[in-house]
Parts: sequence; C-alpha cells; structure tokens
Amino acid sequence: MSWVDDGTWCDVWIVLRAGTAEVRYTARPGAPLRRASYRDVRDLHESVVAQRRGRPAFIAECGDTLLRVKWFRSGRREETETYNLRRLPSRVPHLTETALPPPLAERLVDIGGRKGMVIVTGRVGAGKTWTASAIFTTWLELYSSAGVSIEDPPELPMEGAWKDGYCWQWEREENALGAGVMESLRSGMRHVYIGEIRTADAAREAIKAAAAGYTVIFCLHAGSPVDATQRLLTMASDAGQEQTVAAMIAEGLVALVHLDPDPQPDADRHPLTRVKALFGSPNVATLIRNRKFEHLRGEMESQAARQWRVSGETG
Repeated sequence: MSWVDDGTWCDVWIVLRAGTAEVRYTARPGAPLRRASYRDVRDLHESVVAQRRGRPAFIAECGDTLLRVKWFRSGRREETETYNLRRLPSRVPHLTETALPPPLAERLVDIGGRKGMVIVTGRVGAGKTWTASAIFTTWLELYSSAGVSIEDPPELPMEGAWKDGYCWQWEREENALGAGVMESLRSGMRHVYIGEIRTADAAREAIKAAAAGYTVIFCLHAGSPVDATQRLLTMASDAGQEQTVAAMIAEGLVALVHLDPDPQPDADRHPLTRVKALFGSPNVATLIRNRKFEHLRGEMESQAARQWRVSGETG
C-alpha cells in the first residue's frame, strides 16, 4: 500500500513544468516536505483536473477522499502550474475530539445561547476549521436552531440535520462572503458560521451580525489573540472609522480562542496544541474600545488564572 492509499499525508503539491511533473507531500501541516513519484498521485491528479472546470479553488471528491484543491501558476513567465491538494476530514468532529479542554468547551457551548461573535484563531494548519465546526454544530444540536455555514469552498460536511437543529451550507466566493452573511440574516438563521475571514467586507458584516443579535463564529488567521483582534479591526475599518468599528467589536466579542500547535521533535507526529482563550467582559470591552490591544494579554492571563481557581474548587 502506498503513502497515498494509507492516508498518511496532509498536503500534496503536484508541480507541472516543461512537460515534467514533480511531487512533494507532507505528513501533517508544517512537517518537512518529502519527494514522491508522480506515479503515486497520477489517479488523484487526473480526477482533480476533471473536476476543476476552470476554478482556482474547489473541493474535489476522489473515491472516499475529500480534497481542498488550490490551483495556481508561478515563475517569471508563469510557466509553472501547481495543484495543491489538502486532504480533508470526511466528517465534522465532536467537541471531545478537538484540542479544547473540557471546561473551555463547556463555556463555549453555553455561549451558543447568547448573541455575539466567537473567533477561532491560529496559523495555517492549527485546526481552526476543525474546532469551529465542532462548536457550531454543537450549538445547532443543543439549541435546536437554524444555522448556516458560508464558506469558499465548504470544507466539512455540515449540511443537514443536527438532531432538531439544521444547517444550510452555502458556497460563496471569497469576495461575496459578506453578502452571504447579509443574506443569511434575512433567512431567519440564528447561528452563522463563516469559514475564514479574509476580506474587509466579510469582516464588517460578521461584526454587524453579532451586533444585531446573532451568534456568529468564524476563523481568522493570526499569530496570537492580540494580533487577531488588531487584524480584525484593521480589516473591517475604512479610513477614519477605526473608533466606531472598535466599539462594535468591543460590544460583540464574547470569546476568542487561539490554537497554537507545538511541533514535536518527530515531524511526523501530530503536534500538541496550546489553547488560549479570551472572553468578553467589561474590562476587555474597555481595552478594545480604547484600542489598548497590548493589555489584552494580561487580561487573558487573569481570566485563565480565575478559571483554574474555579476548576480546582469544583473539581
């Protein structure tokens, strides 16, 4: 059985140039690249090419394997053509399968009964989608709610019933995610899941939805919780609007969860994940409103210390 068939890979790059094909793959996000033969991935490549239909990014089904595909050109004359294939999970995880400690998971589940926004942050491959989708679908089950996921493209199979709750899964292009959020609010949805926020329009509409009384969860690429808050403000603000947007974030933020995988010496082992959390509070709201983001780190540490004291007293 080849490495393709046994599923011991995460990303594959098929690089086509001047009639030749080179292949690299990794066992997990961030692991060193390995060389492979094109013969190993020929069937995958042919299946992906047949499903592309001119799209630069899409989800492909190759037998029992679900792939997120990104196609791009590179080189001085754009002579190189590359397909990046990322293997996706075939199901949405249960909360117990995420890196969230049980007390944190319980608190995030309770948040589903309130309005506001939950932000899941981290670097590439940190497990943001895996974690956010588990939180979102748990809300649908627990609160028997109508929910919508808006992604480009959808990564995990969330469409359908979640006990008495229901998820409608919408695919929207990256520059139309904001319009998708507005459309969802007109469709009677209570819970809204946005894949990853990458545009100013999507950031603004997510913040507005939280302020309007909806429960919104989304992913944001960032190196730390402080970076995430600053980045969201920068993305969502037009010139001269920073104070207004900061006030809306301060009002709407109920939780920020940061995932930070800690690579092990053996690059093929799955990393341990450090999890940090920041919950909305009067102190946090004041710091965000005044844009004193550097002080959020201290507030997060204080919250963590209080949580451990409570856990110790009730454990």
